[in-house]
Amino acid sequence: MNPNVQVTMGDEIYTERAVIKYSDRELAKIDRSSKILQLELEDLAEEHTRFPNQKTAAEDIVNCFDDKHTINVMVLGKTQSGKTGGMVEFVGQYAQNPNNNIPPDHIYVVTGLSSVEWKDQTKERFPRSLRDHIYHRSELTNESKFVYEVKGKKNIMIIMDEVHVAAKDNQTIYKAFEAAELLDIQKLYMNDVKILEYTATPDGTIHELMKWNEKWPNASQKVMMQPGEGYTGIMDLYKMGKVKQYKELCVDEKDLHMDIGIIRKNIEKLRNDVDSYGDADTRYHIVRTRTGASQDSTISLFKDVCGDRYNYVSYDRRSDIQNINSYMKERPEKHTFIFIKEMLRCAKTLTKTFMGVLHERYTKHPDDSAIIQGLSGRNTGYDVNHDSIIYTNIDTILRYEQLWESAFNDVTVRWNSKTTKFKNGEQTTKKTFNHAANYDETSSMDSEESGDSSSGGNDLIRNLFDSFKKAKEYIKTTLGGHGPKTRIPNADGFYEAVIRSRKEIYDIDSIRSSRKYGLNKKSKFRLYPCYTDVTDNNTLQWLAVHK
Repeated sequence: MNPNVQVTMGDEIYTERAVIKYSDRELAKIDRSSKILQLELEDLAEEHTRFPNQKTAAEDIVNCFDDKHTINVMVLGKTQSGKTGGMVEFVGQYAQNPNNNIPPDHIYVVTGLSSVEWKDQTKERFPRSLRDHIYHRSELTNESKFVYEVKGKKNIMIIMDEVHVAAKDNQTIYKAFEAAELLDIQKLYMNDVKILEYTATPDGTIHELMKWNEKWPNASQKVMMQPGEGYTGIMDLYKMGKVKQYKELCVDEKDLHMDIGIIRKNIEKLRNDVDSYGDADTRYHIVRTRTGASQDSTISLFKDVCGDRYNYVSYDRRSDIQNINSYMKERPEKHTFIFIKEMLRCAKTLTKTFMGVLHERYTKHPDDSAIIQGLSGRNTGYDVNHDSIIYTNIDTILRYEQLWESAFNDVTVRWNSKTTKFKNGEQTTKKTFNHAANYDETSSMDSEESGDSSSGGNDLIRNLFDSFKKAKEYIKTTLGGHGPKTRIPNADGFYEAVIRSRKEIYDIDSIRSSRKYGLNKKSKFRLYPCYTDVTDNNTLQWLAVHK
């Protein structure tokens, strides 16, 4: 008997990750591919030095996964503090340990970002063996290569970058995980699946992940990746007086009451900061604008206010700038404004040598996570020139520092993001893919009986019937009451069941593989229609489950 499971009524209930056994031939193959991976890592280390903070964080993560109870680890690191290098360092440390025996082609890197820039940058920094296993949002569809490869695969590691993006329930990550059968804690334990999440702004994902431990002890852990020596963060720049409160610089074509006079004055103040560098120290100055025709109107207004002493260029998906770092590598002939739309958010590393003024797009109700990850985050790291000026929302920076100092435990700090809200003086979450209920069939299975879906999954009795009438009579005789309500088939004559919020035609094995059925104080039983052949409605069976 596997020591990592508890056995209940013939069903294995996993409480730890199973140990996957390999034949001698399979082990030899893993060893060969691991040696190739290590050689690639050594080559990368010559180009991208691994720093002490990255090595320390990697060691901490390895130690977390040494606990077989642990499925998911979240790593929190400040913007541009070396998270990608930390991922690569972790891969090396983890794969090098023979006790893990993880095949390199079982390691995946994904993100909710829809960014070719992110993918290109990540592939450049990762070993060649893993580059075909790097996916961004548009490559995480229900029928994607990622889903096809990881579904049912054992002993895998999924590394998630910028995990706060597209993280809400039923968004991209959720749907991809659901299609790949990764939203089931029992399958994660049974298949030895490990998930590693990285972000500087965890938003609601961290609070929901840590609540896993209330159901499954030590199933989730977090690691604070401290910045390395020589790091300059946005708080450091604020203390140096290099951060200013942002103002409205952008024309909004839809706002008929916008005061252009105020915007002109704000642009003039920005121009004064640009001129402070002098003509001998020309720089690139980045301004985030609104989208659509509003950007063109904003650029026209800048030209009108500032004149032809400056260059004006756009950087977006249609611009002539293919690589902004290549463009900014050399000093410009004269001060140059670069107007961006939705570019330069999470993950992108910028060449900062000739960077001057950066101005985030103003909004009355800022998304705090977008502020930290935006232009202010792009001007942090180990190569900051220290004389750049950043216009952003200062209050966000101060509150972020509070969260960081509390290791993101302080829920009294107001934080506005796509997955958090502030209610009654406390930060609460909008349901994300990390919510424990998504991974627990006790909470996610459904039937005609409604009510609280808390646990009631131990010591269950299951009986299969070839007719609804027989199933109903059994339930009424055994449990009393009126029994289940009459069901109505769909237009094709099939009866559908609801599992994990998905109403479908299910086969018997799919229903019976569920070890918990959402039984609770209000519902004494569950009754599921299922088929021995989902293409033949004559093979209908009814599965009755009760305590």
